[in-house]
Amino acid sequence: MKSYLGLIPISACVHKRQSRMTRICIILAVFLVTSIFSMTEMFTRAELESMRNKHGDWHIALCGITEETAARIIENEDIAFSEWKDAAREDDDEGYDCPQLYIKFKSERGLKKTIDGVKQRYNLSDVDVKENTGVLLALGASSRGKADGLYPLAAACFVIILAAGVFMISSCMNSNVAQRTKFFGMLRCIGASRQQIVRFVRLEALNWCKTAIPIGCLSGIAVCQAACALLKLLVKGEFADMPLLAVSVSGILCGAAVGVITVLFAAAAPARKAASVPPVAAVSGNADKPKNITNSANTRLFKVEISLGIRHAAEARKNLFLMTGSFALTIALFLVFSGCFDLVQRLLPSESDFAPDLVIASAENDNSLDKSLVERIREIQGVSDVIGTMYAAALPVKINGNAAVIDLISYDEYMWQWS
Repeated sequence: MKSYLGLIPISACVHKRQSRMTRICIILAVFLVTSIFSMTEMFTRAELESMRNKHGDWHIALCGITEETAARIIENEDIAFSEWKDAAREDDDEGYDCPQLYIKFKSERGLKKTIDGVKQRYNLSDVDVKENTGVLLALGASSRGKADGLYPLAAACFVIILAAGVFMISSCMNSNVAQRTKFFGMLRCIGASRQQIVRFVRLEALNWCKTAIPIGCLSGIAVCQAACALLKLLVKGEFADMPLLAVSVSGILCGAAVGVITVLFAAAAPARKAASVPPVAAVSGNADKPKNITNSANTRLFKVEISLGIRHAAEARKNLFLMTGSFALTIALFLVFSGCFDLVQRLLPSESDFAPDLVIASAENDNSLDKSLVERIREIQGVSDVIGTMYAAALPVKINGNAAVIDLISYDEYMWQWS
């Protein structure tokens, strides 16, 4: 053994049971952060994919530019593809067709700066540049604002988990240090300085991260993939674009970061406590100064062992504060999740006022249902509302003189009132 730090893996094996609770706390913190940020990224990817399917896979459309300007833009800019199409100008009441150059850039990083740079270099106004608002909002690159994403909520959860993890791990490490007073006293006897003891405790805590962080990250990834598969294959609807078997790099990095940061913060106080152990503790095994006992434990309400446990917990005020704070932050984190679940539940189609409990439709949309069926069902006891609609698919129409195909859906009185 070349250094006293070589005792760290030996001490970890000997005191494996004593450090079990600490390692579990690290795993839980890493697991929660990894799963939260992974699901946040999966939701963002699904929203972006949905916007691309609905509005097209392009970023901007340029109108009112010459072919020479278009050729310069295509040649000089980092463009994945470009295509000319005819479209109606939004700022014109007559709705005449204007050739537009639809552009998709290769890189979507810093897309807002890229679009602003194109405007400045080629003297294009906001009227000449049409944004694919749905896609750019999902990418955070739209000039019309930013989408209300889930990342602020995930960041708030990150802070709460970090604080709760610091409290829990610090409390467990304080107990661990108190149980090894003789060990730290022996290190002082053989010449270890206080700074070396502090470094020993911190590196010992980081040594636990070697196994705790991978377990937490893998657990978070597994839960994220299971949730994505459940939403995509069973719930479907607006979750049909959820990615499968996708791994969030940001989720893994945030999970690993919270593990390391939590351990470093939590190990500060126990490391100072271990460094304050005097060499004489190698013999006595007691680093704390004896306190004068002025009164005994109150045994009127509880039994002796319960009263002594309450007294000892109250005497160790720092540990009591850490444990109480960890429980309080855990409850706060639970309430945050509960609020998220209520919000998601409200957004699900099954919770919408429009979502019916039972749907009766004609086979192959052949209009074989009688209109009087609505009134007959409405008279049934226990029926709250009956919505009757008619649907015609693929109707040929002309829009601004151009041939097109639309789907026509009728609204009844209840639907008009609701909308």
